[in-house]
Amino acid sequence: MSIKILREVFAEKRTRFLLCLLLIFVLMITTYYLGYNLVANSIVYGTLMISTYNVLIRKPVKDYKPPYISIRIWIPIVFLMYIGMFFGLLYSTFHYTQSIKVLEEVGKEIIKLKSPEKIFLFNLVRGIFAVIPYIGPFIIGIALGNSGFLIGIALKKLLVLEYYKDFVITLLIPFHPYGFLELLSYGFFLTASLYIRSKHWKYSMLSIAAAIVLLFIAAHLEIWEMEVYSYGV
Repeated sequence: MSIKILREVFAEKRTRFLLCLLLIFVLMITTYYLGYNLVANSIVYGTLMISTYNVLIRKPVKDYKPPYISIRIWIPIVFLMYIGMFFGLLYSTFHYTQSIKVLEEVGKEIIKLKSPEKIFLFNLVRGIFAVIPYIGPFIIGIALGNSGFLIGIALKKLLVLEYYKDFVITLLIPFHPYGFLELLSYGFFLTASLYIRSKHWKYSMLSIAAAIVLLFIAAHLEIWEMEVYSYGV
């Protein structure tokens, strides 16, 4: 079977949809029995992103302007985040003690990012990788899926502590002002990747510029929200 035939098969939306369902099912089984596996989770999240990020784009990208594509890509990005949250909840439900250790270890690293500049630079690195044609979506899928996974662990801890208000606030992070802008910025980065593939340089540069501005604003909003709200974790 030639590579061309394989590309044609996996280009079909039905094939990609079934592949995504299969990956989610397999990860559910492995998470239940084996707990958290970074490699397995990353492969699933990366594949989900690369399979879905352009599913809502029906015409050649050069026929669309950056905001139109970016908003459409934002939808599968949010979907992926919630998939990650689901698996984080599943993992922490069956492996609670182990999951809390993971959350505490990551929390120590997150504390080091308590400034808008550090958060901005941290997220900017993700965005730069997202621009790389073909493999960028896979990389950003790994980053966002695992971020959602950690949020899922935090959600479980909030439930155990009976912090239900904080649970709802945390569950809606993708729709917080900073969360929305940050995820939308990744939509612009992935849009730039599509424009680069089609050699539409003007729109690719505009997409990257818009993404950087959104990330900068999101970083400052995130620090503001961390100072105003407490999530009880």
